[in-house]
Amino acid sequence: MRAFHCSETTSPDLGTEKGAGPDLHLPAISRLHRRFEAISEGRADDAAAGRPPEAGASPSLEDIRDRFRASYVLVLNDHPGLYRQLMRRGDLFTLIYPAWRGTGLADRKQPAVALFGVTGQD
Repeated sequence: MRAFHCSETTSPDLGTEKGAGPDLHLPAISRLHRRFEAISEGRADDAAAGRPPEAGASPSLEDIRDRFRASYVLVLNDHPGLYRQLMRRGDLFTLIYPAWRGTGLADRKQPAVALFGVTGQD
């Protein structure tokens, strides 16, 4: 089980502060880190939905499942763009916490912490 966690001090799969360690300067890690940053800042390409991942393709929400192999996404309220994108993609993400009941989820204010499950895992 892996989580895609967005904060100011984490890097994908590394769990270290940004810029720490020599491995962050490797080209593959740098590309992966730029992809992680774009997604966590809410700049994923929604138009990429349903397309298979390509080497040079724009970051997409599917990358969370396909490239980062995350089972969960933890979003803090300082990432409103990512939160809105995940809420719109019910085919790929399920809001686990908070467990709001009823309708109008999109109209609710973003909580301090939200946990989404990633669907379609192998």
